[in-house]
Amino acid sequence: MQVFAQPLFAAIEDRVSSKWPSNFLLEARYEVKLLFSTQTIWKVTLFSLIMRTTVVLLTTLVAILVPFFNSVVGLLGAIAFWPLTIYFPVAMHKSQTNVKKGSMKWFLLQCLVLASLSVSVIAAIGSLVGITKSLKHSKPFQAKY
Repeated sequence: MQVFAQPLFAAIEDRVSSKWPSNFLLEARYEVKLLFSTQTIWKVTLFSLIMRTTVVLLTTLVAILVPFFNSVVGLLGAIAFWPLTIYFPVAMHKSQTNVKKGSMKWFLLQCLVLASLSVSVIAAIGSLVGITKSLKHSKPFQAKY
């Protein structure tokens, strides 16, 4: 979920900082030294800390209230995995290194792309099955222990 949330966090922070550039929540940057690290310093604003914590709390609340939340997240992951993790990086690699069409390297990369596509399709089907099973047996906003 964190991978999908980072662009959202950046867009919200950019929009708020352009709308209210002199807001005290955005101006003050605090440096926090991380434990067990000699050089790593985390720079944070109060707005990003509050906003990110709120998003995590709301996501957790939705996960508790919606019984099929894990299946929905699995479906989103299955849909996003193949193009973002396999197809586009492989296409960029083939373009940047001028892999010749029909060569052994091209063929193996195509096999990787097709194999990972099939894994993503199977994962998406499994998530859809999980969603439909949960919807058959669930009562909204009631926990089943």
